[in-house]
Amino acid sequence: YEVVYKFLMTLTFEKIKTTKIIKKFFEMLGYYTESKSLFEFTKYCHKTTKKPRNYESNFQY
Repeated sequence: YEVVYKFLMTLTFEKIKTTKIIKKFFEMLGYYTESKSLFEFTKYCHKTTKKPRNYESNFQY
């Protein structure tokens, strides 16, 4: 939990926009950050067998 806490405490909006952070966010918490780029979201999600918990809600755009 300490690693997750430190990750979240240092998270900034600029960091969220990077692919590296999005992947780390997904790996640590099971959520893919909400994305306006539906293509990028689906492309990333279909590379893995584990779907994010918010998979359906990301299709709101």
